Amino acid sequence: MIAQLVRQQTAAVRAQPGSAYYLRQRLNAFLHEQGQESLPDTEVDQLIQILEEYIDYTPTLLEQCTTIAQLSGVGSTAAPFLQQAAHYFLEPNDLIPDHYGLYGLLDDAYLANSYLMDLSLRYKRLIGISLLPVDLCNTNQIVRAVIGEQVAAQLDQIWQETARIATAHSMQQTVENWFRGLASGRQQSSIGWNSSGSWGGMFEDRVAAFGARNGVSLNVSYDMGDWS
Repeated sequence: MIAQLVRQQTAAVRAQPGSAYYLRQRLNAFLHEQGQESLPDTEVDQLIQILEEYIDYTPTLLEQCTTIAQLSGVGSTAAPFLQQAAHYFLEPNDLIPDHYGLYGLLDDAYLANSYLMDLSLRYKRLIGISLLPVDLCNTNQIVRAVIGEQVAAQLDQIWQETARIATAHSMQQTVENWFRGLASGRQQSSIGWNSSGSWGGMFEDRVAAFGARNGVSLNVSYDMGDWS
């Protein structure tokens, strides 16, 4: 349900006239920072399309995380954090307001995917199961470079503060629930993703190809914070 609300929100924003205008402006500024005075519109259009796919894939990742959490027997403890991942997406007046069109959705997707990545890492450490079918570290690093360090740092602070809600008690409850369900046969002890042809890898490959063609570097530092 929450993923569908995110889809509806993104569809409404994208339906706005000139929804790509501010993202195009930001990309031109970013490319200028990279030493590229101008690029053909076709190249910028391609990068916009790639970033649109990143935005569009976020509700699918929410659904996949929800499904794997339920199958793993930790659905009830994961649910509040999954809802938090979507909450910022549904807030129109955030760091980059949604009236900026696709650019206003890009920070939402970055923050939501940071939540999901953090949550997946926590569960991987606790019960050996990743909630995500793809590794988002490199993908988020790319988007971070586009939205800029100043905005990205504020977004990181938001999700890292929320991550502290995952107290030792709640994580302990997660482990206890999982082992209790495993003993009763309610969930699988091993759940694997087929990562072949994963969206994350394709995204990174396409951005890398864009950078190679145009002499643009998207290598930035990315700090996941203290999720251990």
